[in-house]
Amino acid sequence: MWVYYSTPYSKYKKQPWQLPCESGKAVTATFFTEQVLPNLIKNIERYRPKTGTRGMKILIDNASSHTVTAKLTKYFLDEEGLELLPYPPYSPDLAPCDFWLFPKLKIYLSP
Repeated sequence: MWVYYSTPYSKYKKQPWQLPCESGKAVTATFFTEQVLPNLIKNIERYRPKTGTRGMKILIDNASSHTVTAKLTKYFLDEEGLELLPYPPYSPDLAPCDFWLFPKLKIYLSP
């Protein structure tokens, strides 16, 4: 699982944080809430030691394990005081595959 962090004021280069997942395993709400989100917060606090997650907004896709319909995820976000930005369904401008994966695939698939 990859997590991107970006801010216009950051002096750090935008790099994804990678969290290893077992091959063939589904990302469940439990895994997302107990592994991904705590690691995300830990990394945010490392890069923002003075402010931490204060004022932080999170944008996550609409996968069932990520959304606020998953009670674990909703509870965790509420407890941490993180604001979840609305993610429109089928939004092509928010599809990371369009900007990262597909251009690289085109290189290998081009005749």
